[in-house]
Order: sequence, then C-alpha cells, then structure tokens
Amino acid sequence: MTVLEITLAKVKALVDSGAVTEVDAQLAIDEVAFVICNHCNIEETRDIPKALNFTWANMAVDLLKYTYETNRTDAGAGDTTEVDMSEVSSLKIGDTQISLGGSGSASQRSRTLRSHAAVLDQLTMNYREQLNKFRRVVW
Repeated sequence: MTVLEITLAKVKALVDSGAVTEVDAQLAIDEVAFVICNHCNIEETRDIPKALNFTWANMAVDLLKYTYETNRTDAGAGDTTEVDMSEVSSLKIGDTQISLGGSGSASQRSRTLRSHAAVLDQLTMNYREQLNKFRRVVW
C-alpha cells in the first residue's frame, strides 16, 4: 500500500462519506501534498515522511470541510446568529456610513476566487509546528 493510498484511507475514515466523493478526497490529498512539499522543501510526494501521514490526512480533511461549507446551498439557513460581514453592503448610523463587501453575485464570485489560496495558507499555518519538524533547508 502506497503513502497516498494510506492517506486516502485515513481521510475516508475521518470524513462523512456521504458529504464527500472519492474524487474530492483525492484532489484534496493531492493539493495538500503539494503544499506540504513546498513548505518542507520536499521534491516528490512519495518522499513525504511517514510521520506526516496523520498531519497530511488532517490537513486534507480540513480542506474538504472548508470546501463543503463554502459550497453548501443552505449556508444561510438555520438557527444561527452569526453575521457574515462580507454580505453587508452599507450601514448608516447617524452621520457615519460604512460600506463593506458588496451585493450580488460579483461579490460572491470574487470572494470565492480569493478564498482558496488563503485557506491553503491558513491550513499550512495551523500545522506549521508539525510541518517545521520536517522542513529542509535549501541553499
């Protein structure tokens, strides 16, 4: 069994199988592997240390959960009191007016396009301590 197959099995075990397809899981694993290789200065995915398998799987699960949450059609439904400030286009209190985000699909599209890279960077930062143990110095 290869490292990729082991990681895929771990991701499948950690994620609700009904919410994520095997193709989505494999894409997340490959994308996270690329991030790990870049952060740790590793040339090939097969060279990722075995000790990083759980970190790799957890990062892939976090990416899948983020992707699932952003693509949910009922994200605004439910009994939640959380307010997404990026949806506010204008707020006026007295003489003060604040405009945040925008309205319409253009705002949603630009937010979606900007979010992907930031999520991978945030994932790397959340696991930085674990990844730094395997980081190689490159001259």
